Amino acid sequence: MSNINLTEVYIKGLYIIETKQVRLNESDFFVEIYNKKLFNQYEINNELESNIEITTKKGCMRGLYFYRNISVFKLVRVIKGEVYFVAIDLRRESATFGKYYGITLSEHNRKQFYIPDKFAYGFLALDDVNTITINSNVYDINEEKLGIAWNDRDLKIEWPLDKAGNIIVSRQDQRWAVFKEILKIL
Repeated sequence: MSNINLTEVYIKGLYIIETKQVRLNESDFFVEIYNKKLFNQYEINNELESNIEITTKKGCMRGLYFYRNISVFKLVRVIKGEVYFVAIDLRRESATFGKYYGITLSEHNRKQFYIPDKFAYGFLALDDVNTITINSNVYDINEEKLGIAWNDRDLKIEWPLDKAGNIIVSRQDQRWAVFKEILKIL
C-alpha cells in the first residue's frame, strides 16, 4: 500500500500529490514521494529523467514558462520554505483552456504538484529561503522555453503578493508576452 494520495483538481491532468509521513522508529521518519506503479494507475506520464533543485529568496517570481515544440511534464515540490505555484491550461481543445490553478507548496504540507504537457507554469517564493525540486521528463531546454507575462490581466491570477513582499522578476521573465499574443503561436 502506498503512502501517497493523488487528487485531480478541476483542470483535468493537474494533480496534487499528498504524502504521508510514516514513523520508522523512535528517531526516523519515512516519506514516500514517488510511486511509479501508482502514477501509472492514474495514467500520469512519469518517465522522470531530470531532477533540478532551485534555491530562491522571498519575492522571487518565475515564469510563466511553457514549451511549444517538445512535450514536457513536471513534478514539483518544496523541501524548504513556502512557494505558490501556478499552472495554466494551454490545451486548445480543453474546456479549461486559459484557466489556471494555484497551490501553495511548503516543507510543512509536503504536497507535490504534477503539471502535465501543454501547461504554462510559474511560481512566487513566499519564505525567506526556499528550495524547490523539479522532476521532469527533459532537462531544462532554454532555447525551447517560452513564457507568458506573470501579471497578464486576462489570466487574472491571484498571486499572494502581500505575503511575498517585494517582487523580484528576472530580466528574462520581464520580456514575456501577454496571453493574447501567445494565442497566435499556440
